[in-house]
Amino acid sequence: MIDVVQPAETVATEKIDRIRGLPLAEVERPVDFIRAMGARLAVPRIVDMSNLAVEADEAARIVLESEQQLPLKLDLQMARDEHEIGCERPREGV
Repeated sequence: MIDVVQPAETVATEKIDRIRGLPLAEVERPVDFIRAMGARLAVPRIVDMSNLAVEADEAARIVLESEQQLPLKLDLQMARDEHEIGCERPREGV
């Protein structure tokens, strides 16, 4: 599906639970691809600051882009952790 992403489009995600069983590096590949195509990624609960980054000077742009990426990585890692715990508990009899 992401193969048809065009520059300046916004790819909206409803839920990340479909990809939560994947390692973080694998989950980041489609995110990086979407951004490399010049599209934006809209994720629930994560504020999009990309418009501010475009208008900012170099130092501020770097900070804003980093601040934009961190919540997504944290959200993806927490989903991965929840998936692992959900798989372990039945094996442990919990």
